[in-house]
Amino acid sequence: MRMLFRIRRENWIQNLEMMDLMRLNPDYNNTIILNPCKERHLKSCTVANIQWKALLFDTLDLPECRGLIRKSATIEMPYRNITSKSAFYENEKDCNAYITYSNSHMMANVNLRDGRRFLLEPCNAFKKCHVWKEVLVHMHARDNVVIPSPMLRSLVHNKMYEKRWERGW
Repeated sequence: MRMLFRIRRENWIQNLEMMDLMRLNPDYNNTIILNPCKERHLKSCTVANIQWKALLFDTLDLPECRGLIRKSATIEMPYRNITSKSAFYENEKDCNAYITYSNSHMMANVNLRDGRRFLLEPCNAFKKCHVWKEVLVHMHARDNVVIPSPMLRSLVHNKMYEKRWERGW
């Protein structure tokens, strides 16, 4: 029995060179009531089930972006009592993704070469709730970068102090 388990485990590991980071759940038809889906600039918003095991691999798949390879080391960003981890992924042909996660929350900013942009965000509708959103991108806003929330808070905080310093407090 142990030998059979070991063979199955080894086959499982060999077959999982990459994994889907999420599975979309189009059956959840009440996305209009979810706060992240109420934004005006969205083309679509779908509930996503996160596959946390995918983060163990250097290569992962997203719904519109296949074969993403981790291009940066995973960076840990402590903020208060929560440590977020971030990494940059890219494939060779058409997309890149910046993924940040902590505990049971994940955020991602995905840019495709054809100009489309997707965001993965947590929501509070139910336990482990996340949504996959396609954002309507205007030509002049294509190069904007979304900064994950812990980093954003610290940058906003630093800008606030810089302005106070310039005014002489």
